Amino acid sequence: MLGVLAAAAAIVLVSVVALRSVDRDTTSVPNPALTSSRSVPTKRALADGSLAWLKGDAEILEAFTAGERRIRLLRGEAFFTVTKDPARPFLVEAGKVTVRAIGTAFAVRVESESIDVLVTEGTVQVTPPPETQASTAAPLAGDASARVEAGHRARVASSALPYHERLSVRPVSAAEIARSLAWYEPMLELAGATLKELVAAFARESGRRIEIADTALGEVRIGGRFPTQDVDGFVRVLEEIYDVKSERRSDGTLVLRAGRSGEPGSTR
Repeated sequence: MLGVLAAAAAIVLVSVVALRSVDRDTTSVPNPALTSSRSVPTKRALADGSLAWLKGDAEILEAFTAGERRIRLLRGEAFFTVTKDPARPFLVEAGKVTVRAIGTAFAVRVESESIDVLVTEGTVQVTPPPETQASTAAPLAGDASARVEAGHRARVASSALPYHERLSVRPVSAAEIARSLAWYEPMLELAGATLKELVAAFARESGRRIEIADTALGEVRIGGRFPTQDVDGFVRVLEEIYDVKSERRSDGTLVLRAGRSGEPGSTR
């Protein structure tokens, strides 16, 4: 799920940059709040090994055959990670819109006036409902499908718009992907937590062994929202924004220490 993790890391970077000038006099800062976002989606294993995460009251119906894998998204939003099977395309129907994939990762959301498709890995084909002849309700010739690559969002608007304007595709930033999929990726919510407290939370949530070699470094305060599983992404941000060095021991333990400047938390 590299696309999702990269997007989440962008949120980390923005959060740390915004707070890098925070007051580090720990005697004047109250105990921070450190909580974990636990609006956990429903995880559903599909017959082919693909996975679907359902947000809130989202509902899907599964209809797999020897020739295709078809999912009907009845309402809400779902995120899919698709097992590759070139012989059986993976189809998600939302309203009259069809999203076709072989092996990829993407989210589909049913809205009152549109269908939204966000691709984080691979490529999908989005097909809006066919244009019809008003007098007969018969489909007209022509294919308005679009290929949507990772890092792009497609939106199929309601029939109130002219047919050629209903499907639009645009690139999206990593930060926008992270915001859109915040419900899918559990996040730590920080309000001036110390690095020591943050490391303890990461260790608890991810199962990683993390140590801080310098006491003063552990008292540096950081704020923002961070994905609970992306320990490596967070460490990269600390190395880039703060003068922090990391070491990975042979037993898997991750050790953090102040860098060359000798002043924990100073920027380069």
